Amino acid sequence: MLRRRIAWLATACLVHRYVGETTAAKPAPDFPRLLWEIDHTLGGQAYRWLGLPSPDQPRIVPKPRHQLTEREVDLRGLAAAILNDTLNFEEWNKFGLAFYAASDGSGEGFIVFDDFSAKCSAKYDPHYTEQRWRDYRRSPPTRIGVGYLMAAAHRAGWRRGK
Repeated sequence: MLRRRIAWLATACLVHRYVGETTAAKPAPDFPRLLWEIDHTLGGQAYRWLGLPSPDQPRIVPKPRHQLTEREVDLRGLAAAILNDTLNFEEWNKFGLAFYAASDGSGEGFIVFDDFSAKCSAKYDPHYTEQRWRDYRRSPPTRIGVGYLMAAAHRAGWRRGK
């Protein structure tokens, strides 16, 4: 416990020095990310001190299929069925919101959204996709969800149980 508090204090000191005094005065869990954006070396060190994975580490490995809930299996099937090559930013973002709401913001939900986003390799940016997912936490969607995904997949020829 003491070691973790010292790590947070050291991280806050780095934020104070490199990001700003005002920011450091309001401790927040995004301190390592702020340092990462300023300098990957400093940010990486802060992530290591805190025992957190840095943004450049490989993403979470998906659960094996036998460990997935029925909803997670459905989300994977929906993501596979929905076409992504012609979406503009607003449409892509709506799908992100829908995946977030349908998965309750889970890690598996992010993996499905990331896989969905990667289907359009010309526009895919893994760091930006992860940033958008984190942004959804600040203002979680309330008017979109699995129904939106099912309707889009249905238009693409998906049928439940296939």
